[in-house]
Parts: sequence; C-alpha cells; structure tokens
Amino acid sequence: MSVNSLDQAVEAAEPATPSWHTLTYFENHDGPSMTDLVHLGARLLFKFMGVHTMKKWVTASVAAITFAFAGLCLAQDPTPHGYMIANYQINDQATFQRYMEAAGPLAPKYGGKVIVFNLNATAVEGKPKSVMAIAEFPSVADAQRFYNSPEYTAAKKLRMAATEGSVVITEGYVPAAQ
Repeated sequence: MSVNSLDQAVEAAEPATPSWHTLTYFENHDGPSMTDLVHLGARLLFKFMGVHTMKKWVTASVAAITFAFAGLCLAQDPTPHGYMIANYQINDQATFQRYMEAAGPLAPKYGGKVIVFNLNATAVEGKPKSVMAIAEFPSVADAQRFYNSPEYTAAKKLRMAATEGSVVITEGYVPAAQ
C-alpha cells in the first residue's frame, strides 16, 4: 500500500466514523503493514485533533512520563531503615513458644515487620547459631523503641531464658546520592 493510498483513505474518512471507512478500505486491498498502521494512526490523530492540539498532547504526555520516571529513579528515603538482627539457638522449646506468642504481634505496632525468620539457617562461614531472625523498622530509633518497649521487655525475658545467642540493632545501608 502506498502513502498516497493511505492519504486517500484518511481523506475519505468522515470525522464521525474514521475507523469504519478506513477498515472498509483495507478489507478491499492487501491489508496494511505495521508502518501503514502507524502512519494512518498519526494522520487520523492530526486530522481529527488538529496539529496544535496534537503537539500539546504529545508534549504534555512526554513531560508527564519524564517526571514520573525521574521521580521513581531519584526518590530515596533519606533515613536508613533500622534492623534488629537475632541469631540464636533454642534450648527450651516450650518457653520459646511462649516468647513467639508474646512477641509475634508487637513489631507492627512500632512500624516493624519480620523479613527473615529461619529456624535452620545454613552457615557458610564461622559458627553462627541455627536461628536467624531479622525485623525491619522505619528507622534505628523505631527499632530501639520496639526493643525497649514494656511489651517487648517482658517478651524478651522469655527469649533470653529459652535461647543462647545474640541480638543486634543496626541501620541499613543507604547509597550516596549520585
């Protein structure tokens, strides 16, 4: 299909029903290629929207996409997350179960969530204990508020009685702005 026949198809289309005439035209010929369809679509948009309206629409669309993409790429939380990392071995299963029941619902009250809890973590270096648990908080201050809260202070007594290991609170890594 030539450009001239596409132009004729666009010119023949009535403003109220552009697709009907265009599709009828293509049915009576060999059919459009992808290039023909792109060219036709652009011609129809320019014809029915007007060149100035189309330019404004394209410019606004490109600007909106650019700002959305830039926001996603550049958005960075300036406050590093806080993490409570526990590594221990369970010596008293019944007391540890009571700890889990007491401590389980507490982290979300301080903005935290458990992101790792593995009773049989695989050691690849050193001699860590078998249980690995990591809770993530919005900040180190939130992790410390959780750890020192009256509710968790009562629960951690059960954990300390049932396990042997360590607990660390640290901030997460925030890459430097480019």
